Amino acid sequence: MNQALEDMIKRQQPDPTSVQFSIDEKLNQVVIKVVDPTTNKVIKQIPAEAVMKMREDM
Repeated sequence: MNQALEDMIKRQQPDPTSVQFSIDEKLNQVVIKVVDPTTNKVIKQIPAEAVMKMREDM
């Protein structure tokens, strides 16, 4: 019972992430980053860094 209650409480808490929008001026491309605010680590980037590098090298 306690585990079920703890799981329910965790699901109701907001996801501790932030979304950042920016524009890459070289590529004239919108960049979206999902960031963990406690560590400032980028969890996901759209488009991916590798894709941006490939486009930059073209």
